[in-house]
Amino acid sequence: MDLGSIVEIDLEITSHCNLHCPQCPRFDNLGHLSPYLTLGHLDLASVRRHIDLARLPNLNRVILEGDHGDALAHPDLIGFLEHFASVPVITIVTNGSMRLPRWWQRLAQIPNVQVTFSIDGLEDTNALYRINARWSRIMDNVKAFIASGGHATWKMLVFQHNQHQVDQVRALADSMGFRDMRIEYTNRSWSHGDVYPVYVAGNYMHNIRISDKSPPAQPASGSYALTRLDKNFVVPTCAWRRHGKIYINYLGHVLPCCMTSSRSWAPDISGQLWRRITGDVHDLDINHHCLHDILAKDFFQHRLQESLADPGQVHHVCVSNCS
Repeated sequence: MDLGSIVEIDLEITSHCNLHCPQCPRFDNLGHLSPYLTLGHLDLASVRRHIDLARLPNLNRVILEGDHGDALAHPDLIGFLEHFASVPVITIVTNGSMRLPRWWQRLAQIPNVQVTFSIDGLEDTNALYRINARWSRIMDNVKAFIASGGHATWKMLVFQHNQHQVDQVRALADSMGFRDMRIEYTNRSWSHGDVYPVYVAGNYMHNIRISDKSPPAQPASGSYALTRLDKNFVVPTCAWRRHGKIYINYLGHVLPCCMTSSRSWAPDISGQLWRRITGDVHDLDINHHCLHDILAKDFFQHRLQESLADPGQVHHVCVSNCS
């Protein structure tokens, strides 16, 4: 992998968030913040110093989205937008309940910025998953952004408790001036069954249930299908690499994809991936190395693909997410 092959960079710029969504990797099953998660922000100065846009000729999209935080919680968010001002599209993915309408009005004036608002239903259902979200604040911010010319997408995760509202959400999004609508029937964290008990700081809140209207799961296919770990298994190509994508988490770790992010800092599982196929995740740290040098390291040049070809070495996160 080299700089010329990169078409998209996904940046997790913070691990701070104002919500308490169940199934978020920030929390354990009882709703306690992970003791291994450090609350912090991606260093803007390091990004400016070590990501040279002149050496990324095919970069056409930057996505500010995180597994552990909301981009709007970063105090230097505008600085990131300024650094990537030459990139055709910057997409911010957010729950939409932070900042004030006048800030959103100013954001709408930045021509290459698009915003995906993660709103899972209507006023009576959104906060069942987006715990602590204020509906009135979200609506005020959305209206201010769209009225000022902002490009907005509504993304809705569908559960049993909001599946009856899909058509209403589509109608509301259309009436408010959203450019796009994304409906996703979530399959996250349902391996234990179709009911997920929601806890906040150890206190039981309610259950969420998988939608019974979910479309049937489609088997993986193509060059990165991985169906079984035996001598006949299909040798995959990393899906993100195949599409010219890389992920940088809030610690500055340059990673193959978002699914590997927690594997770079959680001590109980990090060794399963990093010590086995790269030696030290700090070799992939944008705070200390430029992006060109990181991508030239043996991990991205050889070891990642070699690990996918070895049933004894391939990481379970690759199997579970790209099989």
